[in-house]
Amino acid sequence: MSPSPLAKKLLVKPGYRAALVNAPAGFAKRLEPLPDGASVAEGAGPGNDLVLAFARDSTELSRVASSAARLVKADGLLWICYPKGGKSDLSRDVLWDILSKDGFTGVTLVSVDAIWSAMRFRPATNVGAKRASSAKR
Repeated sequence: MSPSPLAKKLLVKPGYRAALVNAPAGFAKRLEPLPDGASVAEGAGPGNDLVLAFARDSTELSRVASSAARLVKADGLLWICYPKGGKSDLSRDVLWDILSKDGFTGVTLVSVDAIWSAMRFRPATNVGAKRASSAKR
């Protein structure tokens, strides 16, 4: 069975271990079916390939951002989901400012659904590293 469109959009790969932080009730079901061997859990420990954290406002983001950042592997995917369309004090710029304090840089935005947008972050030291190593070849 092929992965769900949402799992594909969020770059869930076969064998990935994903963690949900502060997710709406039942959100894990929306990622199904997952790619072969992939798993998703709420409240997982550190070392995840992918972390998907939800924040409804900047206060909640400040509370969940650092803990979410600690759960993802150094080369993993950190997604922060926030309400779309100005329904909150969160925006791409606010996310960028808060996550940069933990050493992360925003790299892409996607629409999760009619309610949520998600921004993917990478460690600032890894941003551009792939392009730079490809250019040396």
